[in-house]
Amino acid sequence: MQTKRIIRITLILFFITGVFCAGAIAIGASRPTTRIVAQIYSYSEDKQYLALLDMNRNLPIQVNFPVELRNAIVISDDGRRFILPTGALNQATLLLWELHTGKTVELPQKYVNCSALNWRWLRDNRHVLFQCRDNPQDGTIGGMYTFDFETGNVYPLYNNPSVIMPHQWSSDNRRVAINDDGKVFIVGVQGDNLTTITPEGRRFTFVAWLPDGESVLLRGRSTIERYTFSTGELEVILDEFEVNSEPVLSPDGAWLALVTSERRPRAYAFNLATAELNPLETTELKINNVVWVGWSPDSQWVMIRTIIESREGNFYYLARPDGALVTLLAENIEAIPIWSADSTRVTYSIYDEMDSTYYSELAVWDVSSFLPPQPVFPYGQFPLWSPDDTVLVFIESPNALGSIRRLGYYTAQGGVHFLTNDDSSVVEFIFIR
Repeated sequence: MQTKRIIRITLILFFITGVFCAGAIAIGASRPTTRIVAQIYSYSEDKQYLALLDMNRNLPIQVNFPVELRNAIVISDDGRRFILPTGALNQATLLLWELHTGKTVELPQKYVNCSALNWRWLRDNRHVLFQCRDNPQDGTIGGMYTFDFETGNVYPLYNNPSVIMPHQWSSDNRRVAINDDGKVFIVGVQGDNLTTITPEGRRFTFVAWLPDGESVLLRGRSTIERYTFSTGELEVILDEFEVNSEPVLSPDGAWLALVTSERRPRAYAFNLATAELNPLETTELKINNVVWVGWSPDSQWVMIRTIIESREGNFYYLARPDGALVTLLAENIEAIPIWSADSTRVTYSIYDEMDSTYYSELAVWDVSSFLPPQPVFPYGQFPLWSPDDTVLVFIESPNALGSIRRLGYYTAQGGVHFLTNDDSSVVEFIFIR
């Protein structure tokens, strides 16, 4: 009898524990942990390290780099892998490091003198595009290369020892288009199938890969043309329209944002399906001196930056691509504003002077409501939305030399909280995805 009672109680406890665990898992799934990896400099220890920060539990974990660092690290978009520069002078090189596994992959020894030129992660978070300087000991090894983290292999993409050429990767990161003095080359991520898609006697620059990956857009002297890989033919889609910078394709592949080559450049949007060309201004709001255009993630807004001729400063505008609505965003924005993933909010830092002291202030504008922008925090810079758009993380930058740069975040409820203390300075950060 006693044995049966014990078994019965054990089963009841097991059932209750199971229900509790299932509930905990469900709650955890509904409120996923938001984690950040930040590069931090400690003044008390006089060294750099990584900090893993859990915004929900606020349990920072310090992780030391596996090598002595030279120059700045580069973090992959998913926050899991790092390019670590090592060595010095002509022996400068780099290695790749995966935070969660501790795996490191070294660049082969013949690639040296890589201390000052370009390297970056591709969007696949696996390959690194890099270039080394000409090596006076071993001859020229410059050009464009990819370095595969999974295999450690290096693939030469394009042989130009002086600089990494202007380029754009396809959405699947399998091919790259390279501009070189009026010619456009296509090559695979492993250096395979290098071909040119521009005819002899004409000069083009690459504009964008179309979403299907089977055709691309090129810019001629006064044309925008579509090149189709299956036919090898060019089709003019916009003629007699000169631009002073590369057109920008909308994320959905439906529109091009263009800036004219006039003395006071203006912005237009061109619909690829209908050939509709819309000036991005109204009779009440004329916009010229345009120097930059970009898109919201949902392709519903064109962002426009203009310069002020009479003094230092800028204006940023938002415009619908069909020209139906154009509005001023703000004046004197420090860097390109950052959209939330759902395109309902945009955040930016505004610079100003107070009693001859330069300062900046972080603000958020809810585009969907068109209410006035909401100030977030003075001296807030380098904002980044969390993957679920619930919080805005930023670095507090008082702009004093050697000052502490704390990592803070702003919630939808309007509160500001800090994740680091006054003993360290945040260099950069990214969300772990």
